[in-house]
Amino acid sequence: MRTISFFCKSVVILLLAVLTINIVTAQTTRTENVYDMNPVGSLYIISGRSNLEILTWDRNEVKIVGELTYKGNDNKEDITKLLNAFKNMKDESSKDVLKLNLNPIVGMTINNKSFLKSETMTVLNNNDKISIDANNVQTVYTVWIPATLENVNLMLYSCDVNATALNNVTIDARFSKINIAKADDVSLTSHNNNSVVFGILNNIDASARFSTIRIENNMGNAKFDFYQSKLFGKNFQTLEIFARFSEFNVADISEPKINSSYQNKFNFATVHTFSCQESKFDTFKFDEIVVAASFPEAYQIKADIRGTSTSFSGFSGNFRFGTVNLKLHPNVEFNLNYNGTHGKLDVSPNKFKTRFISDQSSSKTTVQGLTAGAKCNIELVTYNTTCKIE
Repeated sequence: MRTISFFCKSVVILLLAVLTINIVTAQTTRTENVYDMNPVGSLYIISGRSNLEILTWDRNEVKIVGELTYKGNDNKEDITKLLNAFKNMKDESSKDVLKLNLNPIVGMTINNKSFLKSETMTVLNNNDKISIDANNVQTVYTVWIPATLENVNLMLYSCDVNATALNNVTIDARFSKINIAKADDVSLTSHNNNSVVFGILNNIDASARFSTIRIENNMGNAKFDFYQSKLFGKNFQTLEIFARFSEFNVADISEPKINSSYQNKFNFATVHTFSCQESKFDTFKFDEIVVAASFPEAYQIKADIRGTSTSFSGFSGNFRFGTVNLKLHPNVEFNLNYNGTHGKLDVSPNKFKTRFISDQSSSKTTVQGLTAGAKCNIELVTYNTTCKIE
């Protein structure tokens, strides 16, 4: 009995020791700073691994309130160094230019204790090195800026950002989530951001890699350079695209221009006039094209134009190894000039009121269809392409 009692007491003591060792302590500190700011000046914010909220007010000042929470069981000396680095944020300030570095942690390094043993160290903004787990550090910032501040620059890494209204904003972001309710002009460099959302937006020039961008309202001019990214938008005045392995989902576009496209998916509702200079392995779906469309160089694409307006005036392209479906408005009369090799054309001779000539050899087909007074002209050169016009 004494042996069992002693064993039970030993187990209890051991469990208490383990629990004591693994108690996770949470420490929080707060910082607040105010800077004079010229509304026609520029604000730069560098932030990593944080939640950042940007609000506007009617003062010519920038106010920042930050809170750092550390959860862990590392030594007290390292935690104190971390909290002090957070309070003493790096800044370069003048009335015209304000640069804020909100990163208490700036990197990692390897400390070689011996030939066979090394330790990962966290580097702070004052160059102190501490042996804590950076994943246990959480920072939250709220920044108030003048409502009329012209230029805001955000450099973000693994951040969650919400902003109410910005004028001209430049964003360089990685592994972040961004939500901006309103902005005038945006210049965006995005890498591995799975959610970049804009509410009201006038103009955007964006380069994106492995990202998803959403624009929730109508906007003016847009230019996108995409790689393996997605766009979801509503109505655009102009849209210029250079893309690879990406997807575009847009409602109405007045004048889209695609310079070069490789293995992308395009889903457009209504397009006024469409042009794609070079297309390879792409998929195009249009609910309606109003005026005209052209594909000067198209290789192994799928183009599905599900409707046109009564004012549709022309369709042209040089297609190799693909499919083209064009459904014209019933009231559109057209002329056709088709030259195909190893392909197939599906069009009814009854579509042409004046003349229909079809000349077919073993590999080539030439079709000319004329309707007197027709304002729509279709010019197609194809190789091993299936075309249907109805």
